[in-house]
Amino acid sequence: MRVLLTSVVLALLAVQAVASPPAACWRDALPRKTAKKTDDGKCPSGYSKSFGICYQDCGDHYDAYGPLCWDECTAAVPVNGLVFCCDSQDTCTELLKDLALKTPEALVKTIVDIATATPVSIAKILKDLRALVEDARELA
Repeated sequence: MRVLLTSVVLALLAVQAVASPPAACWRDALPRKTAKKTDDGKCPSGYSKSFGICYQDCGDHYDAYGPLCWDECTAAVPVNGLVFCCDSQDTCTELLKDLALKTPEALVKTIVDIATATPVSIAKILKDLRALVEDARELA
């Protein structure tokens, strides 16, 4: 599971490394610490529950989604598209559609490489993900 999560994070980082479309920008994400629930099942002070897990609260100007704190969208690109901010809902919809079409393919390929013990270098993963992003942009 940790390898798969690492692959997903690498995918997001690789996608961020590619120039963003002019009508959108990628949101920065910070990891959140976890904590054990108290005896009464609540989260300790400074933590809140997300998907049944206690995560450290995000600071000002960040939105909390599961294990990550995402920076808020700015006035220039005010529409929240979860992993990116857009100038309009239509732009976000198109970007989400592109990601939905191509991301599963990249993840399956990574899972197959891991499951078959195929040696995969970080550089190759990043190169493949960069090509994936370029292909996704052509769909728009």
